[in-house]
Amino acid sequence: MAAYRDEVSEVARWADGMERVHECIAGRFRRPEPRRRALDCLLGLLSPVERKNGWQLAEQAGDATPYGAQRLLSTCRWEAGAPEEAAFQTKARLARPMPERAVEPGVPFGRVAADEVYGNGRNLRRWLERAGVAHVLAIKRSGKLWAWTDRGLFR
Repeated sequence: MAAYRDEVSEVARWADGMERVHECIAGRFRRPEPRRRALDCLLGLLSPVERKNGWQLAEQAGDATPYGAQRLLSTCRWEAGAPEEAAFQTKARLARPMPERAVEPGVPFGRVAADEVYGNGRNLRRWLERAGVAHVLAIKRSGKLWAWTDRGLFR
């Protein structure tokens, strides 16, 4: 019975956390419909649904078609609201803080996979190796890969 209470408590914490995440982005939409749709999409992306495409997200949200989610992502008006102190950063530069922010509070995840846009930057790979996070990062065909293995440095 105690294990059940612990699980219920954890689910409640996750739900509360999701509401706080939603509050961070809800102000980006003028109308209530896209605000609700954004929450539905977030919940769908974090759900155990194996494939995250428009049809599965729609089904998770209880919609008959994916048109609402597609509208949110393609034609809905988002108010960007970037702070003036925010400087431009490449995707490779932005990639490292993402898993760091997940590891610090203990968000459970097993691995990181990324395409060559992220894999070509060494900072993310080095951080993942030091943090002991399993990862697969693509690199450009002409790129050189250096990695630590149980036999030492691989080149």
